Amino acid sequence: VHAIEDSCPHAGSSLAGGTLEGAVVRCPTHGLPFDVCSGRMPGNPGLAVARYPVQVESGRVRVGTQARKDG
Repeated sequence: VHAIEDSCPHAGSSLAGGTLEGAVVRCPTHGLPFDVCSGRMPGNPGLAVARYPVQVESGRVRVGTQARKDG
């Protein structure tokens, strides 16, 4: 389970409507891919979205509020 920010760094589009292929979500506006594990764009690791810490406890998913962009 992974959590990333919902804003593409290219044009600010929501990633929530993007398609998920394996561990890569594609921005629905321009098709830019982002690896949900690292937040980085494959082939261009300098372009990334923030990741959020996630814990799964007793079947519940908890997402932290402290964003990270360190890959």
